[in-house]
Amino acid sequence: MNKIKINTAEKELYYKRNIIMRYKIEYPEIIESYYKEGMKVFNHESRKQALELKELAEQEIYSKIKDTYKNKVYELIRECNVIYNYNQLIAVKYTLIKDGKEEKEILTWNLKEIMEKVCNFM
Repeated sequence: MNKIKINTAEKELYYKRNIIMRYKIEYPEIIESYYKEGMKVFNHESRKQALELKELAEQEIYSKIKDTYKNKVYELIRECNVIYNYNQLIAVKYTLIKDGKEEKEILTWNLKEIMEKVCNFM
């Protein structure tokens, strides 16, 4: 079994001294695994997805909200739950909530396959 922790990036964004947006982005990180190369790829992709969502929140969404500010706090929340973690297989369920609208996605990773691809590529 892989040892996984959930990281969180969260922030409140202000406009004219009022909170107009808050985000909370969770993303998994493998901190211990037999499949070292697979772990590196998983962690890189997980962190990259979280950073892309953070940039979207702080730049694009914030700009739109600021221009149409109506005394309402916009929330962007991304939760993740590791729903399967056995040997080389990991499945993560993501729930993304943008201003009350919810989307769900399940991503499955095979760390052994990733490790084999990376080692064969080198």
